[in-house]
Amino acid sequence: ITLRIDKICENTLQIANYLRNHNKIQKLLYTSLEDSKYFRLAEELFGSKSGPLINLELRSKKECYTFMNALKMIRRGTNFCDNKSMIIHPYSTIYCEFENLEKELMNVNDRMIRLSIGLEDIVDIKEDIEQALHAI
Repeated sequence: ITLRIDKICENTLQIANYLRNHNKIQKLLYTSLEDSKYFRLAEELFGSKSGPLINLELRSKKECYTFMNALKMIRRGTNFCDNKSMIIHPYSTIYCEFENLEKELMNVNDRMIRLSIGLEDIVDIKEDIEQALHAI
């Protein structure tokens, strides 16, 4: 399991760094990035391995769906930290039954997607993300 988690965290950090200044990404949150307000806490709790989840914000809900629909390798799913990369639109899925005020208090909006990076080859992950961002 250690080798799997090590590779997932390595891939996730590479993808977060790759996307952090992408012109189509409005906001990116990943605790292993040094500019994250949670970096020190994550480092204290998890060392250099803060997991597979990256929160991204695009300009609109429509862009989120266009992006997710354009992905070829990365699949929609809810079982994160899997061997395969997955994506979800939390606002319309796992938080759909919450009131809008509750979502707002939890910083969940309709422009956010959660990306869980898996074990696939990093070049394949980047290519899939890039071609999907190009579709926006």
